[in-house]
Amino acid sequence: MMNKAIATLLLCLGIFISLKAQQDSAFNGIGLDPKVLGAVIPAEAGKTSSNVSRCKGAYLRTEIRGSKSAYQLIPAIAIVGENRQPALQLKRLEVRTITEVRLYETLLRTFTPGQDNDHGTFDYQHLDDEIWEGESSQRVVSHEAGPLKDAEVFVNGEKLRTDANGVILDPENKLAILEKFDDLGKRSIEFLVEVQDYPAVSFPMTRTMPQRRDYDIKRIDEDDAHEMLLAYGMDFRLSKRQPEQDALKCSVSLPKDFAYAEAGKAFPVTITVTNEGQVQTSCLLARSFSRVPGLAGRLFYFGAIQPGETRSFTRLLTVDAAERSNTAFLELRFSDSWSPLKKRLPLTFTLIH
Repeated sequence: MMNKAIATLLLCLGIFISLKAQQDSAFNGIGLDPKVLGAVIPAEAGKTSSNVSRCKGAYLRTEIRGSKSAYQLIPAIAIVGENRQPALQLKRLEVRTITEVRLYETLLRTFTPGQDNDHGTFDYQHLDDEIWEGESSQRVVSHEAGPLKDAEVFVNGEKLRTDANGVILDPENKLAILEKFDDLGKRSIEFLVEVQDYPAVSFPMTRTMPQRRDYDIKRIDEDDAHEMLLAYGMDFRLSKRQPEQDALKCSVSLPKDFAYAEAGKAFPVTITVTNEGQVQTSCLLARSFSRVPGLAGRLFYFGAIQPGETRSFTRLLTVDAAERSNTAFLELRFSDSWSPLKKRLPLTFTLIH
C-alpha cells in the first residue's frame, strides 16, 4: 500500500511540473530572455507617450532693451569776425550704443513617434501669449548734437571760451594760428582741445600750398577738412599759364578810424588785390618786411584770383611791446608760383607805448 501511494504522488507532481512548463513557454518562449523578446516584438503605433517642448518660430521684430549715450567733441576750422580770421569751432557728437534683442514667435512642438522613437511626426502650435527672445546685439549710431555753447575750454593749455556758435573766442590772439604758418616750410600745427566732461581731442590744422619741387605731394594725413586755405575758399592749385602780373591792382589799408597802433596790441592790416587782366593769378602771396619787431614776415594769402575778381585778406599785426620808436614802417611784397612781383606797397603809421 505504501509503494502505491508514493507512486500516485510522484505522478501528480510530474503532471504539475509539465503544466507549469507549458504555461511559462507561452509567455517567455523557449530559451529566450525576456529583454530579447522586448526588443524584437514591435511596438504598436501611437501607444508610446508623446514628447512636448517649446521652440523658436518666425521672426517678429527687433526690440530695443537699452541705450547709453556718450558725447565727443568735433573741432573744425571757422573763418570768423569782420576781419575773417581763422578759429576753431567745437561741435558735439552724440554717440549712442543701443542694445537690441530679436523677438520670435514661440511654438509648442509635439513629437508623436511612429513605429519607433526614430520615426514619427512633429506638430506645432502657436503660443500667442509667449514671445521667444533670440540673440542680442549692439549697434552704435552717432549724430551731431549742436555746438558747444558758452563753455570754458583749454587749447594747448590756453584758457579760452566758446560763443553761442561754439567758436573759440581768442581776442588776444593767444593761439596765433596765422603766425604759426608764417614759416613757409611749416605745413601743420596741432591743437589739443580739453573740455571738462569730454574726452580730450587733438585737431591738426594744415596749410598745404603747392611747392615748386616735384616730389612735394600731399600726404595722406592732410585731410581737406583740416585745410585752412580751403576754409577761406581759396584755390591754390598751380596755374599752367603765366599770370599777367602787370594787370594786378594792389592796395593796403588800415581801419577808417585808425589813428595809431599801440605796442603790444593787435590791429588789422588789409591788402586788396583786383585782377584786371585776362588770366587768373597762380598761388598769389604777399609778405611783410619791416625792422619793427612783430611786423616782419607776415603772410597774406590770395591764391587764384579770376579775371575781374577782387579779393582781400586781413591780418592782425602786433608790434612788440618792447618797441620804443614812435613811427612804424613796413613794406608788402608779392610773389606767385611763377616769380616774385615787382609790386611793393609801403605802409607807415604812428606807434604809441
